[in-house]
Amino acid sequence: MKRTARIIVTLLITVLLLTSCAQKKDVVYYGYFTDSAIMVVYSQQKNTLYEINVPMSLITSWAAVNGESGVMDAMRSLAGLNEDGFMTGSPQVLTALREILDALSPGTTGEPTSQSRMETIVSKSYLLKNASLMNNINRLCQTDLGALADAITVNSPKVTCLDAEAFLNENDMEFSRKYFRSWLYQVIN
Repeated sequence: MKRTARIIVTLLITVLLLTSCAQKKDVVYYGYFTDSAIMVVYSQQKNTLYEINVPMSLITSWAAVNGESGVMDAMRSLAGLNEDGFMTGSPQVLTALREILDALSPGTTGEPTSQSRMETIVSKSYLLKNASLMNNINRLCQTDLGALADAITVNSPKVTCLDAEAFLNENDMEFSRKYFRSWLYQVIN
């Protein structure tokens, strides 16, 4: 009887471990380019790649109110998501990234947008398997984008670009943080 109970408990623990290890993991990168801040989130549950523009004024206000040491800490604290990396650089770096994506674009009509650029990343994901290209992009962004590249090339996600500026209020930072986190979790889960 004890042996049967041990076998059942062992099987249950094994099943729980396997299901917890098999749970889907979101891929999150924060980006800061002097006057622009973004979050790039791949939601495995929705198989969607999100670009979320976050107003720099909100991040700097949040940092000032909470004594955060820098933009990275403030973004992490504001959003509450553990990141896989943090893209940083000057506005020129962001411009260079956009120009690369515009050059790779399959020919969108009109002015390129965040949506069209993210769609280009997904449609040209096979290029991300090129080690020299990824090394250059990683060097440009000052982080390893491997987790994001892997998620995109394997899953071909749909793309959604959002702007968080419309509903965030610098006058009530704590409410804005709670609202932003609630909104963010609803979007990606």
